[in-house]
Amino acid sequence: MVPRQFIPSTEKGVRDALKRGPLAGYPVVDIRVTLHDGQYHPVDSKDIAFQSAGRLGIHDGMTKARPILLEPIMSIDVVVPNEYIGDIIGGISSKRGGYWDRMRSAAGCLR
Repeated sequence: MVPRQFIPSTEKGVRDALKRGPLAGYPVVDIRVTLHDGQYHPVDSKDIAFQSAGRLGIHDGMTKARPILLEPIMSIDVVVPNEYIGDIIGGISSKRGGYWDRMRSAAGCLR
């Protein structure tokens, strides 16, 4: 059983670990953490040890959970003159974007 005075320290370690998640350092969201059990020593237990235990618990749990990185997906319309089409498609592709439909407008622009 973890004494009450060490529960905030454990929570601090958990929150710190969730700020920089295991995938690309992005924060972890939409997660619930429950402290079920723990051990302490009346002489040697310190706040920092429980913070570390919280961080290690998150690291271990996230490794076992095998999380995935969620990326936003959106659809946009881009209207651009023909002379800039290569730069625009290159910029979109560099951000892992793609294009599906190209149409030429009446003004000679690619849409």
